[in-house]
This record gives sequence, structure tokens and C-alpha cells, in this order.
Amino acid sequence: MVAAVPLTTVSQTNQKTVTSNDLRNIALGLAAAITLILVAGQIFDSGSASVSDLEEEHDKRFITIDSGQSANIAENSATDAAVLTVAITDGPATGCAIASGNTDVDGDGNYPFQISTTCVITVNDGGDLDYEDSTNSFTLTLLASDAGGSDVETVAISVTDVNDQTPTYSSSDTTPNVDEGDTAVETVAITDTDTGDVNACTRAGADAALF
Repeated sequence: MVAAVPLTTVSQTNQKTVTSNDLRNIALGLAAAITLILVAGQIFDSGSASVSDLEEEHDKRFITIDSGQSANIAENSATDAAVLTVAITDGPATGCAIASGNTDVDGDGNYPFQISTTCVITVNDGGDLDYEDSTNSFTLTLLASDAGGSDVETVAISVTDVNDQTPTYSSSDTTPNVDEGDTAVETVAITDTDTGDVNACTRAGADAALF
């Protein structure tokens, strides 16, 4: 008689223990991925963007001063007179400065122009704005900035002429003699330094018309 022997099956199961650090790393990875998706969604409504699209959008967000800007200002203009509101792309600017070109022509320690934080240029010292002076144009280098970055560009300011000079009189003889009956006595020159024009006129005798 053979005794029945129970059949025993040995089963081995491979197990891996997941630690709390593993769960934490997985959670951080998922959070980072979700954040990237949300940022991309805010930039582009389509929800997808190529590298070139991202670079283009990045460039658009930088403040820039429009190139080729210029303005005219009359000589002897009063302090705070408007000169130029600088055009800004992707502004507004939160800070502006004149980096160079603001020459103190009359040497009194006051510069000809000033600029606001929003890039509005006005007159600071009208004494520097003299058309008859050798310096009647300025090339200002401007620096504009906002929270995203900054830009540098130049603007041209020209001083225009105003009729503010008294004409000068010149004559070769300030005490001429004239014979009785003569009409023309002497030709004199009157010069207007504002325009450079020289006008000739004839000083006449008592019985003649003055031209």
C-alpha cells in the first residue's frame, strides 16, 4: 500500500518595493510636464509650437525703439517745449535715458534736452538751441527699457531758424557830403544774419526818394 503524498507547488513571485522617494520624483516630473503644457497653451492658442515659433514669439516680446526717427525744434524754444514722443514697439517703456549726443552748447552746465521715463523728449535749455551757432543739429542715442529687456537707438533733432536777429547796417562813409541837386548819395548794405540776405539801398538827398 502506497501512501498518498500531497503535491506541493512552489510559486516564486518577483516583487519590487516602491519607496516614497520614487513617488515624490514621479509627482515632480508630472508637475513639470503639466507646467510646460500650460505655458505653451498660454503662448499659442493652437496648443503646439515649433522652435522657430517660440523664438519669434520671444523676439516680439522685447521692447524696441523704432529706427529713423527725427524732429525739428525752433531755436530759443522754452523749457519743457515738446520735441519728440519716441515711438516704441512692444512698449510702453518704463525707463528711458539719453546716453549720448546731448551737447551742452553754451557751456552753462545744462543740457539742451531731457527725456521722461516713457520716452518723451522735451527742451531742457533753450540757450543751447541757437540756429546761428555752429551746432544746430543733435543725434541723440537713447536707451529704453521695460521689465522684459532694453534697446538702444538714435534719433535726429534739428534746430530751425527764427527771425530773432536785428539787421546790421554797414556803410563806407557815415558822414557823406552831397552836392545840391544830387539824388543818389551812397549805397549802403543791410544784412540780416538770420537768413544771410544782404539788401542794398540808396541813401538819397533831401529832394530824392529813399529806395
